[in-house]
Parts: sequence; C-alpha cells; structure tokens
Amino acid sequence: MEEQLNIKSIGIIRQRIFGIPVDRKILFSNHKNVYKNKIEKRQRKLIVKISFIKPFIKENERVILITTGYSPISIIEKYLIGWLFIYLKRSLFIFTNQRIFHIPTTPIYSYRNSAAQILYPYCKTIYMKGNSLVVEYGMYGKIEKFFGIAGKEKNKIKQLLKTFHFKAKGGEASERIHLCPHCTNELSKGNFVCESCKLKFKTNVAAIIISILFPGGGYFFTRQYFLGII
Repeated sequence: MEEQLNIKSIGIIRQRIFGIPVDRKILFSNHKNVYKNKIEKRQRKLIVKISFIKPFIKENERVILITTGYSPISIIEKYLIGWLFIYLKRSLFIFTNQRIFHIPTTPIYSYRNSAAQILYPYCKTIYMKGNSLVVEYGMYGKIEKFFGIAGKEKNKIKQLLKTFHFKAKGGEASERIHLCPHCTNELSKGNFVCESCKLKFKTNVAAIIISILFPGGGYFFTRQYFLGII
C-alpha cells in the first residue's frame, strides 16, 4: 500500500512544473503529438514567466500550451499609438484543458497583475487566421482577434482547437472575463472593485484625467514608464 501511494505521489509531482499542473505529453509535443526537445525548452522558458498562475488553476485543470502574442487593438488605438502597440499590447496566452488565460504583460513578458479568461463552452468557435487567434463568443456575435501569435506554436494551436468543445452558451461568461489578481474571482464588467476581496482597480476616467493634466501621465498611471518618458 505504501509503495502504491509513493508511485501515485511521484506521478502527481511529474505532472507539475514549478508547482503548476501541466500535461507534459501535450505541452512538450508538436502538432503531430510527437515529443520535441526544442519545444520542451521553449515551453519551460515560458512557464518561468507564469508562476503567478498557480492560484488561478482549478482542480483537474492542466496547462497544455503557452505562447506569446498581442491583445486586441482597435482602429483608433492603431491610429493614436502606431508602432508603440508592441510595448502596450504584448501578452502571454496560457491554454489549459478548460480555458485560455489572456495575460497582458510588460515588453519583457513580466506579469502586470492583470488576467482574463476565455471559457471554451461559451464560445461559438475559436480558430487561427494567419497569425491571429480569432475568438467568436456565444452571444451578441462578438469577435476578438489576438494578433501576432508566435509562429512556433501556431500549428499546434490549430490542432488543439480541434479537440475542444464549443457550445456557444449564453450568459456573462460569453465574452472575455477579467479575473481579480488577488483572489482570482471573476470580475463584473464595469465594476472597479472586486466583489469577493474588495480590491480596488484603476479606472479609465482617472487615467484620462491624469493624461490631460500631465503629458504622458496616463502611461505612468498604468506603469508604462518607458512610454511615459518618450
């Protein structure tokens, strides 16, 4: 009995990297489900960046792929910030067997205490179009495009998306939902205070006021110091 318990414990440990639950077979394989050493090195390099994700992971949830890319950008943002989007919109994307975590980051992929989730059952479909990850949500016909997805993971993402079940469920979860970085609770849209732990968040109004009063102040307010200086 003791030997069986030890074997089970070893199995659990092997399915974790830096304490993060993963599916090694999927995480370290290519789009043909073949293990590749260079893929393992790449994923291990990225998983170092996501140690913060452990409290967000639910029971029976496993990380199956990590990649890089950019947050959605509007036409107005493209016009206003131009090439600076590569600093403002850089993100990590963490695919699990239950959802996709969208993590806005600094230019060097450091955590900015911001996280959101995309739940597979609440999407009509998710697919790759060129280098963009396109998400069609279940309600209102809303579509989001996350562009600049790393080419190293593009083919594998295409294959993984074929294995998920999209049910286009309705409700508040039928869009990208932001999560509290303190307690991991889902945040209500338009509410700048976490209903669970009462953590307060910065508001768009405050950022606009500071931007008007101080040149570059909005960037400093959001901790984009380099952009605030230039």
